[in-house]
Amino acid sequence: PLPVGNTGAPDNLVGVVAHLPGLSRFEAPMLVENINYFAGLRGFAELLRVVQEHRPNYDLAPAASVMSLVVKVRVQGYLLPDKFSYIVEELQEAVVGSLENMTEEDMRRLKKDVVEDVFRMLRRMLEAVMTESKAGHVVELLWLRMAYKSFRCPYFEKKRLGINYINEMIDMVHRAQQRYEEREHIQRRSVSRASPGGTVTFTNVMGPHGPTGNYARWVDERYLSSWLVERNIVGQIFSASAHEHIINQSTEILRFLATQNLLEATDLADIWKCGSVAHDSVRSAVTRVLGDCVTCLSFERMNELLAFITEIPLAEVTASFFPVLIDVIRYASVEHRRRAMDYLWDLIISRDVSLDVCGRAYNAILENLKLIWFETERDKWVTRIVEAIYKREAVSYIWRILGAIIETYPRKATPALEELVTKEMVVVRLQQEYNVMTSLFFDELREFKKESRRASQEYATDVDLNALVLTRSARQTYVNEIRNRLFILQYFLKHHPPMETSLFVALWDSLVEDKLTTRESDECWLWFRYGRNDQNGCVMIGDDTAEVIFRKRMLAYPFRDMTPTAFDTLKQYFVDVNVLKGKLEVTKAGAEKSHWEWQVAEEDPIGHAGLWDIVMDCLDPQVVEAATKFLHDEIDNAADSLLSVMSRDQLRQGLVHTCLEYLVEEGQAVVSLRKTLAGSGRSDEKLTEESEFHLHRIYRCLSLVRTKLEAEGGMGPWSHLCQSRGKPLNAIVKEVAPAELTEPYTKLRERGAHLRSSSYKGRAPSEGDGEEEGAGA
Repeated sequence: PLPVGNTGAPDNLVGVVAHLPGLSRFEAPMLVENINYFAGLRGFAELLRVVQEHRPNYDLAPAASVMSLVVKVRVQGYLLPDKFSYIVEELQEAVVGSLENMTEEDMRRLKKDVVEDVFRMLRRMLEAVMTESKAGHVVELLWLRMAYKSFRCPYFEKKRLGINYINEMIDMVHRAQQRYEEREHIQRRSVSRASPGGTVTFTNVMGPHGPTGNYARWVDERYLSSWLVERNIVGQIFSASAHEHIINQSTEILRFLATQNLLEATDLADIWKCGSVAHDSVRSAVTRVLGDCVTCLSFERMNELLAFITEIPLAEVTASFFPVLIDVIRYASVEHRRRAMDYLWDLIISRDVSLDVCGRAYNAILENLKLIWFETERDKWVTRIVEAIYKREAVSYIWRILGAIIETYPRKATPALEELVTKEMVVVRLQQEYNVMTSLFFDELREFKKESRRASQEYATDVDLNALVLTRSARQTYVNEIRNRLFILQYFLKHHPPMETSLFVALWDSLVEDKLTTRESDECWLWFRYGRNDQNGCVMIGDDTAEVIFRKRMLAYPFRDMTPTAFDTLKQYFVDVNVLKGKLEVTKAGAEKSHWEWQVAEEDPIGHAGLWDIVMDCLDPQVVEAATKFLHDEIDNAADSLLSVMSRDQLRQGLVHTCLEYLVEEGQAVVSLRKTLAGSGRSDEKLTEESEFHLHRIYRCLSLVRTKLEAEGGMGPWSHLCQSRGKPLNAIVKEVAPAELTEPYTKLRERGAHLRSSSYKGRAPSEGDGEEEGAGA
């Protein structure tokens, strides 16, 4: 027996409280007897007392357990209805009283999972004695009171919990509306299919989940929006003490009020003020939330929001404002979009904004150029861009914007729409009215280069100028400024007849001959390479221009400074021009001319001597290796027409002969320099820079010969006869280990590679050979 104290509990919970419902053959009489025995010992009365008098106030776990027990017994039908109703009333009063009388300390210690269990059990318990709507009225209003109490709590975690409770109620209201619409749809469809006089039964396809059910039973959109407005939830969230995490959770509240047209101008002003004066993290949170709510705002609110944004001084604009501005442009009216695009334009051309802000404004403009509404704005923007280029305002970005605007025009007119303005027509009009491709582009490029060179003098020689923004009109690093200008010129040439050759030469002279950095030169070399490729039926650089550029500019380039990018372009033009002149034959063509397969049809192609200069003088080993291979390819790819004139062995002899001529010339230069140094009394080890240069060329010759001999089957002793100053010369190349041959020549010269000059002819060299004047190194 359970001990029973003097509880003073009501007598109607003592005695018989359960019965057999007679609903199933699986009923348990013994369970009914035990329930009544428990009640006779005042067990239910004691449980009720525990809930009513529990302390501390925040400990609601017993209440959840008692309600769960009562609901289980009632669901099986054993409790008498009047007894169950009495228990429900008492438990409801006790739970509601506990929740409403909680202090701030109680709220701080209250656990979230306990609260959800209490509300879940309370809802289920009430729905057993009343309709869903009435039960929802009690539980949902209590839930909102609990949410507001948590939100007003001074503890941060409880504030977040309060916002979560409100967001959950908003979600349940949305689900209730969705459920209502689905129910109406199903009912209409069922009525249309039902037989005359038939009945329609609607089943609940959405079962209850969550602390108060997964849809609201009583609270609707109107009540919830009024509740939020009356308590000024928005004003409290975006107050002077706003926190970024609280703001991030307020998105659903703002979206809900906006859809109900209850987000007033004062609310929007409070939100914007909070983001304007608060910390950067809060400002970012505010702009992020506003961006998420733009789609729900009315045009009136969008106009007010846009006014707030465009009133910000340009120098104070930060990256956090752009998501809002972009969304306003995407969803606002055409008039609002124009205002936003004009503001973005002002950001680009302003010299008071940061480069990051300028870049974001540029990207935002590019994103909106593709929208249909912008078609009516294109002519105005083209005029604006040309005027800005004349004023030299953010030119690189503006050139790209101009190209993006042209890209929005159709490529060609259709038979149904013959009056359409095409890309080509726009480019031609720009050239006719503004000389975009001639004076405007090249004059601006010349001024930009002049300002950049003047600004570069302020930096040390070891500073990478490519990574710097050199001029006030620039918005990007130096190399990106150059790249953008080349891009727009390439774009114009794709939709316009080819430029005059003199303009291509002027471009080369500006970016290669008068280069400020090597990367600038490489960008120009690369541009000329792509200019000869077929791009959708368009070749920017014509055959005559290509020949002029190759003969008068590329072959005159200082090969000592040649880079891999430059050599790849030179190689492509070598093949291209020689094919045009019939000195090379193409065996396999393609869109990329650098991938053509070719054969040499005539001896000594155009530019052949330039390849030798690259091998001898270039400081980049990668370029030297590529040029050496190209010289060998000329022999290996000899066409039948050339082989009918001279054999492949003769071609090889010609290559070696050229190597030995270089060896003799450079060896004599080194000997002469050594004698000069010896006469001055300086040490032989301290060679001058000129002497090192000649030794470097000797090493390149030996490397080229070695590469050729290895390709033909080995490095045995081998000799070749040639002339030196009219005297017979016999060069003997001895076998040297590959590791030794790749070392600098200052070590190699002592390890068995010798060039000797003597008066003998057809005999083996003797010990004394090579000691007279004129001997090689």
